[in-house]
Amino acid sequence: MACILLTACGGESSSSSNNGTSTGISDPIENDLDGDGILDAHDDFPNNPDQYLDLDGDGLGHTEDDDNDGDGILDVNDNCPYVANSDQADSNGIDDAPNDPSGLGDACELSTLNDTGQEDYGAFPSANSSCSADVNDNLSTIQDCSYGRDKLTKDNKLVGELAKTGAGDSAFDFTKLDSSGIPLADQSAGISYCIKDNVTGLIWEKKISSNDASVDSQFDSYYWFDEDEDWNAGVIGTNTMPANVGIEQPCAGYVKEDEATWCNTQAFIKRMNTANYCGANDWRLPSVDELSSIIDYGEADKTDQNNRVAIDQEYFSRTQNRNYWTRTNDARLTASAWSINMAYGALDTEPKARNWYARLVRDNKQGASNE
Repeated sequence: MACILLTACGGESSSSSNNGTSTGISDPIENDLDGDGILDAHDDFPNNPDQYLDLDGDGLGHTEDDDNDGDGILDVNDNCPYVANSDQADSNGIDDAPNDPSGLGDACELSTLNDTGQEDYGAFPSANSSCSADVNDNLSTIQDCSYGRDKLTKDNKLVGELAKTGAGDSAFDFTKLDSSGIPLADQSAGISYCIKDNVTGLIWEKKISSNDASVDSQFDSYYWFDEDEDWNAGVIGTNTMPANVGIEQPCAGYVKEDEATWCNTQAFIKRMNTANYCGANDWRLPSVDELSSIIDYGEADKTDQNNRVAIDQEYFSRTQNRNYWTRTNDARLTASAWSINMAYGALDTEPKARNWYARLVRDNKQGASNE
């Protein structure tokens, strides 16, 4: 089955090196027999330039199939047309529209995760165009921008139990918190120190200051380090600067003789908890899924290409367009951990000996477990 979700479908990309030498990977055109822009490996109809997607494997392309999920319910009558659900189950009921404005069945109902913020669709030949209401000609109606909270926001249907309690781009729902972790009375004024995500319930460090003396300076970076055997996959990482780094310090206040000042993630977490930052002492590194939950893939398309960031700058100002650590280890190479490049929201595994940025998170309760 071909991949249809523009921002949800993973995969590695490749290209020739900058000096023009071959990478050993075939030219994409050589792997596209029908010339429709979809590589044969992802094309359900590699010899038919008019079709490339067969969702249910019945031999019919998306634009000619009246029942794309093959569950016996025609798409026009199906409350979940691209996921098979012949029972049409809807535990919310069809009469509670204020609380279930999506109109979707249980098989594809909204989750408690954030949407992606992606407002474009990818469909050859007009890739990365604004999402439209076209039915079949550009496949936009079965891509990310046509479903979920973002779509409901565009249609003014994010109401009832789904209504925002804060604000944010697309369907993101954030609330600014003060230095004690209390919501600002006036969300449009005052200084916010942390951000609550009202969809996931997670609370995030904002990076309030560029001051070198601040515990959360936007310019500080850290080596990945965790002595907890439950989380380090057998490789604790790097606790202090390698000898070959030179004199430049990754984080402000570093003193070689004082372990509390070292530029590693464990020491940073301890400093934040000791400072009772935003009134809490249970800060931690986010998992890769948690950090992904605040990535706004549509935001990166709107900003200056030289300083683009895939996150809502109204709430997460001072974000660097480089990598931010997660606590998730690389299962294949345990001396590395996953990070997310904030310029594009791309996942990237990095050696624990590299120094990258970090944005800490906590659960929405005091004393929450790190698990």
